Amino acid sequence: MVALKEGFIMELNYCLIGKRIRRYRLSKNITQEELAFRIDTSASYLSKIEGGKKRPSLEKLCGIADALGITVNDLIYDSSQSYTNLPNKEFNELLSRNNL
Repeated sequence: MVALKEGFIMELNYCLIGKRIRRYRLSKNITQEELAFRIDTSASYLSKIEGGKKRPSLEKLCGIADALGITVNDLIYDSSQSYTNLPNKEFNELLSRNNL
């Protein structure tokens, strides 16, 4: 779950996040092995993330997004939906630490 301002909580859908990672990876012609190397993890673990079987940390999502040349928002949020609430202070601090 991601806690947002005003008590709004959004449940992350890790299956959709995994599908988005796979879609972006394939669109850039990057293999699982290559992306795994770029984010310092195993291809097996990346496969489980893409399959929705593992829940990556926010830091791992930041690394994946960076390696794919996209934003974490591209992975977390459906581009067809509009989100007006901003992430809470902790979420912003973590994003700031990762230069996002």
